[in-house]
Amino acid sequence: MKRNTLFMTFTGAALAILLCAGCATSAKGGPSSPLSPVQRAAMQTKELEGDADTGFAAALSVLQDYGWQIDAVDRQGGIIQASSLRREALLGPEDEWRANDKGYMKSLNKSVKDSVKRGIPYPMWTRWQRLTLTSEPWGKKSLRMRITVVDCGTMPSGAMAKGKKELIPIPGKEQTVVVDDPQLYKRLFQDIQKAIFVRQGLKGKAK
Repeated sequence: MKRNTLFMTFTGAALAILLCAGCATSAKGGPSSPLSPVQRAAMQTKELEGDADTGFAAALSVLQDYGWQIDAVDRQGGIIQASSLRREALLGPEDEWRANDKGYMKSLNKSVKDSVKRGIPYPMWTRWQRLTLTSEPWGKKSLRMRITVVDCGTMPSGAMAKGKKELIPIPGKEQTVVVDDPQLYKRLFQDIQKAIFVRQGLKGKAK
């Protein structure tokens, strides 16, 4: 799906509207094609050793250790929903890759400063992440777990100052981008597996 992304450049006193495509970004910078459903599922899914109850408790503990705020827990259904703390940012999820573009960021920061000088608060993004974890028994001594992390952002409508008198409206926006970071998912699964082994060890000692 394509979204209109408004950005400013004062190099030639011009304003452009860009269409940013896709729901993923390249690690090298710039929009990239989203992963296929099969590729994304493979990255987000892992079979772990341990029973379902121990795995669920271990996952909940690890997410809390990571600093996730637990929003909802359904033990019977094997579902955990969590979110990160919210923060303000100049860029939305779909434009995060532009943070490494020095020219773009210089123009954006100048736009913000110009607006503030004229007493016009520049609308900021509110950014956070949302995580959903599902877990189910997968054989006698294993479980299957899937974790999905999504970058979320909202920005209220506002205006940008251009020149001494002109105001350019900025529409309110909402964006969500699936986080396609193999290392993030790998680290989560590894830590959950370690937590499962620790809990199983403690259960063994208790017997």
